[in-house]
Amino acid sequence: MKLILTLCITWALLLTGESLQCFTCIGATCINPPTVNCSSNSVCQFTALQSSSVKDPFVGKSCVAASNCMTPLNVMTTQLSVNLGFNNLRQTQLCCNQDGCNNQTLPVLKSNGLNCPSCINLSDTVCNTTVDCVGVEDNCISVKVPGSINTVLKGCASANLCNVSVITSVLPFFLPSNLLPAVGFNVSCNTAPSTGPVSVVLMAMWLPMMIKLTY
Repeated sequence: MKLILTLCITWALLLTGESLQCFTCIGATCINPPTVNCSSNSVCQFTALQSSSVKDPFVGKSCVAASNCMTPLNVMTTQLSVNLGFNNLRQTQLCCNQDGCNNQTLPVLKSNGLNCPSCINLSDTVCNTTVDCVGVEDNCISVKVPGSINTVLKGCASANLCNVSVITSVLPFFLPSNLLPAVGFNVSCNTAPSTGPVSVVLMAMWLPMMIKLTY
């Protein structure tokens, strides 16, 4: 009897020791969160949602079923990113399988050298301002919202947002409810132009003129 009890306790300790430990919290920063033992077939997850329309970003750290992760394991991935000039939205996820591997901080996205035309607000009908694209934003997107106002949204977007169903799911972050029809969105995307080649062309034109004026 004592032998069976000893074996049971030892086996329980071994199972506990083999459990994946992940940080868990929900909040704006999730600094120094506690860890929990995850169940089998689980991984650690870090999720961040940032938007200029929300004062505090959302950060979540937890154990999740491995089947719920749509991003590569152990790779921090920006799932979607869009900048429409007057507002932006970015969602980042990490799924990993080492103890405490989801103790990440909010990613800082840098300009990628691309730019797109955008609108300064919802009532802007010209939309001739320019925004710099960041991170995975490699497309210039244009979304026509049907209705009495026929609002047009323009800016930088990741390629996965060049899809009516996907962009529709994030439009509540940008539009009031009265401008959100169930169907009828028209979405078009083009590869975002780089600022680099334009600068090179301008330099090639400007330099000979400066040399001629100088001498």
